[in-house]
Amino acid sequence: MKTLIEQCQKVNISEILKDVEIELRLAKLQTKIEALGKKISTTTTPCHFGGTRFWFICPGCSRRIGTLYKTPMNDELLCRKCHGLRYGKSRYKGMIEGITFSSK
Repeated sequence: MKTLIEQCQKVNISEILKDVEIELRLAKLQTKIEALGKKISTTTTPCHFGGTRFWFICPGCSRRIGTLYKTPMNDELLCRKCHGLRYGKSRYKGMIEGITFSSK
């Protein structure tokens, strides 16, 4: 009687390497965070076309976030919403709307 491939346990080197790579990246990320003297959680999500995306968990609001900030007045690493940060360009929004240019 012949054994079918579907009856066999599969060990795929690409899958093993992918798992190891994710574990190594997480360990390296945690080491860098610890070097900052902070305790920040991380998480991952799968990407649509393969791979994995890494995220910080904001200590203030627990949202999944890509960038944390430390302000000059506050030593905490938080997302921009928790710190109340805005982008500089947003201050000028609407200022140019009332200006009209005439051509001669």
